[in-house]
Amino acid sequence: MLTEVILTTLALFVVSSHSYEEALQCNYCAHSRKKKDQMDGVNQNPDCMNHLKFGSRMDMRRHCASNEKFCLVCASHQCSSVTNLNGFFVTIERDCAVYCEEGCEERGYGLSYTVCTRCCRDTLCNEHDGAHYYRPKSSRSLSWTFYLWISALMHFFLAIN
Repeated sequence: MLTEVILTTLALFVVSSHSYEEALQCNYCAHSRKKKDQMDGVNQNPDCMNHLKFGSRMDMRRHCASNEKFCLVCASHQCSSVTNLNGFFVTIERDCAVYCEEGCEERGYGLSYTVCTRCCRDTLCNEHDGAHYYRPKSSRSLSWTFYLWISALMHFFLAIN
């Protein structure tokens, strides 16, 4: 009898504590430097670019739905992300997400653009900012490759003389 009471009490405690679990809260904003968006007044919130500004604003936060398990920040018109067009910052979005795949991807022909997405699972964790955070992964390797290539050329020309 005592065991049943203890188990019932424990079960009620587990169910009640789980049902009151606090929902994930994420930073929620968007900013675009696209000319069309600027002309239309769409996604014009420059505070979204600086965590010191959006971090202090309650209107730039939202409680996620129960199926949204991620906070994300990304740049693109396709997701909450950061987009760079030929190296220039274009858009940033911060929001909750059901699914999130982290990384940077280059797209386009001629006018290439990079879409970077960062994912996290803690409350208000999508506060990342700074150009270094959204730099395409290839830009670091390109500079390293360029350095090695120049070093090899210098070594070759010095060996000839």
